[in-house]
Amino acid sequence: MFVKWDCGCIGDPTVRDSAGKDLVVKACDNDRDAPTYCFFFRDQAGKAKVPLTPEQQAEILVELNTLLMDGYTFRDVRRALRIG
Repeated sequence: MFVKWDCGCIGDPTVRDSAGKDLVVKACDNDRDAPTYCFFFRDQAGKAKVPLTPEQQAEILVELNTLLMDGYTFRDVRRALRIG
């Protein structure tokens, strides 16, 4: 599922957009102030890649799930406080 390209990006080369760009979930050149994970497509053609271990993949999925659940919790708190 997830691989690490030689540039340092992490993503899934089996998920591509209509232009043939690969899904990246962690960018090698991500701004330090930006979130750790992001979802966008990037041209990774010609870059070497190695699959992440099952343990590394599981860690990413747990972190992504935590971020999603935190977002849902945040919305619930906003709703309860009638903010936004």
